[in-house]
Amino acid sequence: MERIAQAVYKTILYHHIFQFPLTQYETWKYLVDEPAEQSTITTALDSTAILKKSHNTYHLRSSSISVDKTNRTPSWNVITHAQKTMLPIARYIPSIECIGITGSIAALNETPKSDIDVLIICKPHTAWLTRLLVIGILSLMQKRSSATSRITHKMFCANMFLETSDLSIKKQNLFTAMELAHLKPIFNKSNTFQKLIQTNSWIKNFLPNFYSDVQNSWDMTQTNGTTPNQFVVAGNRLAKLLQQTLYRIRHKKLLTLESTWITDYQQKILETYKKLCTEHGVNKTLG
Repeated sequence: MERIAQAVYKTILYHHIFQFPLTQYETWKYLVDEPAEQSTITTALDSTAILKKSHNTYHLRSSSISVDKTNRTPSWNVITHAQKTMLPIARYIPSIECIGITGSIAALNETPKSDIDVLIICKPHTAWLTRLLVIGILSLMQKRSSATSRITHKMFCANMFLETSDLSIKKQNLFTAMELAHLKPIFNKSNTFQKLIQTNSWIKNFLPNFYSDVQNSWDMTQTNGTTPNQFVVAGNRLAKLLQQTLYRIRHKKLLTLESTWITDYQQKILETYKKLCTEHGVNKTLG
């Protein structure tokens, strides 16, 4: 039971970074390190003196959590808005196989300043062309968020693109595991989202309950993907050259298809988590 209590403590500490209290089920689902039955989580939560229960959610007793932080409905409303906006785009661009919401909205931790982070999975050899089209359409719709945007709420930031030929996330740590676990698919062809999670089975090293739960809920059917013709492949190469050249001129650095997850932000979160674990005397898991 001591190991489960420690795992519960670490899970609450990680989400404390985002000022996000967890329900009993969420604590079990995103439990760090240890597989456990849901019944043992309830016992651990209620017996840990450092934790406090507010509006059916748990957080550090020392932290002040507003009632708004316990309400998941606003985030689900934004996800519904995102689906209504992105589905027509997905139907217009045939290379798109999956669209998922990531970040604070996907974690159901929406704030008035939250933009909508989007992960898009494409057919092989189409990611750069797809990126160009998606960003172009969002810009024309005046729904694209950027570093210079004054208004970011309900604006879209398409910040990560993958291809079905390579769904592996290169940086394997607690941060990326949590991002994948929180991801909310709003468009999913040919079980692409399920394949993303299965390809990154290393998630179970950090979040064993999540991985076991999500695997048990799937009925997988295999489908064969199509290979783009030579003109699409050539267009993808041209789109890559164009976008990387313009980005290098403007920002003086290389543009890649992996943005928000693979930046200094992730390192900042992991360092903060490490510091919290040290302060509270619990073993950390970072990866």
